[in-house]
Amino acid sequence: MPSKPPIVPCPACGQKDFKFYCPASFLKGDKRWIMECASCGLSRLWPMPNGRELGRYYDQGYYHFNRRSEEGKGYYYARMLKRIQERGRFLDVGCATGFFLNGIRKNCRWDLYGLETGKGAGAYARRKLGLRVKDAPLEKAGYPRDFFDFIHLNNVLEHVLDPAVVMKAAGRILKPGGRLYLAVPNGRVDRHGYWDYQQKFGKRAASLDGHLYFFSPQSIRLLARGAGLRVEKAYGSGLKRALRVFGYWPRRRGWEALYQGKEPGVKTVEESVVEGKVYPPLYYLFKHGLEPFQRIPGFFPWTYDFNIYLTK
Repeated sequence: MPSKPPIVPCPACGQKDFKFYCPASFLKGDKRWIMECASCGLSRLWPMPNGRELGRYYDQGYYHFNRRSEEGKGYYYARMLKRIQERGRFLDVGCATGFFLNGIRKNCRWDLYGLETGKGAGAYARRKLGLRVKDAPLEKAGYPRDFFDFIHLNNVLEHVLDPAVVMKAAGRILKPGGRLYLAVPNGRVDRHGYWDYQQKFGKRAASLDGHLYFFSPQSIRLLARGAGLRVEKAYGSGLKRALRVFGYWPRRRGWEALYQGKEPGVKTVEESVVEGKVYPPLYYLFKHGLEPFQRIPGFFPWTYDFNIYLTK
């Protein structure tokens, strides 16, 4: 157990009262802890990894994306954007290799922008796909105030060093009346896997996906409020996956290997790209069109992911 909790204020509520939750690692073999804010329930890894450690984790082999699948998702998203308005500005934060943005570009007239901080991924999106992608975190990207009609933050906020800074930057550049889609893991479920592994095997679980924060519903509301945003709709998804983590559904064989440390990645982004099988457009409309019907309204505690729509 750590000698004392971190004294850095909680990015969601500003309090400094953190309590011990369980031992954890970021890179295989290091000694860290997951600490929980006693006020708002946000949990975070402590101590936070430094820039060198983050660079080791998010190497170029981190991006294992199926091109056709991501472009198919973009095709579905383009239809949704056209229902909002014919033209607008769309920002994908953490756009990786840009396949999702490319799928949108092929199917609607919105102006598309991307941000990516991972090694080589942004360069791939520019060089191979000709996309407008910056190698910068959101708070340093330099976009004008009230610039975007839609911001897409899909499984990004749990990876950043200061989620409050990122949310405030998003609120600044979102137009009044614009929408921000935020997807984060349910922190209560996400962190439980670390505790469960430690209990069963008597040693620290290494980071499953590089998550630095584990969000509670209250912490999400506070972060949104601090950014000048309000929660318009919230849903939960991944019920079966959450039940597996808590032991109420059979675990997949070999689940413990996920917590044993990240193996070194491939040398280049190109080596990690999977072209994937080509399906007709109707396949993606059906596949992604079913997702909203599989969500549970509200911040349901027994789902693995939270899907939140925010507005300014």
